[in-house]
Amino acid sequence: MKRDHLYVNKAKVAWDLTVSMPANGDAQRDGQELYERIVRNLKIDKL
Repeated sequence: MKRDHLYVNKAKVAWDLTVSMPANGDAQRDGQELYERIVRNLKIDKL
């Protein structure tokens, strides 16, 4: 499983989040749920 997400903060700085995990079955579903939760809550304001 590999998912990519491009996040752009208020200052127009782009961040590329890549999540990869070799998985099958329940582990793949769990990984997808975790990725979706991360993307929903991702906020980058400062380094």
